[in-house]
Amino acid sequence: MRPVPTLDELRELQTIAQGCAKHAALARQEMARYADHYRLQAEEYERQAARARLPELRASLLRIAASHARLAQLAAGREAPRQWLFDVTDGTKPPADEQEDATSIGGTEKGLMKGGLIEGSLAQARRHVTAAERMVAKQGALVARLSEDPRYAVLAAEAREVLGTLKQTLALSRDHLEIELSK
Repeated sequence: MRPVPTLDELRELQTIAQGCAKHAALARQEMARYADHYRLQAEEYERQAARARLPELRASLLRIAASHARLAQLAAGREAPRQWLFDVTDGTKPPADEQEDATSIGGTEKGLMKGGLIEGSLAQARRHVTAAERMVAKQGALVARLSEDPRYAVLAAEAREVLGTLKQTLALSRDHLEIELSK
């Protein structure tokens, strides 16, 4: 037979429950800020895509905008997050019935499969940082080349704007990697 909780124990439980409620409220506020941030980033990428002259750049910016829009939906709680079943480095494969669903992004893109294994969130975060660093370096070189020639002043300004956005993406990718490493 379990002993009946004392009044002090009940008060302690109530204090713990109130603390949990406060933490949950703060987490909801933070997620709302993240949702706003990602929504604004998505809008900025869409604006840059509308101004882009090169179709490849426009397509790339629209893909980034769609990615940020999805992050905004996740942060707002309007979309359920995917369950990362395992890390790409652990050598395991998903059950056959889960392989197809877990590897599609929005049901259209097969971007999460790496060597026949589903990529884990830590591996994905590392890959995103590496890719963002590469893009920032390439864009920086492009800005430098365009800035040397006064005939390309308008393109150089546009390229600098894209570089700024890419640097923001790199910072977000690094933040995400830190979060994944701290788990």
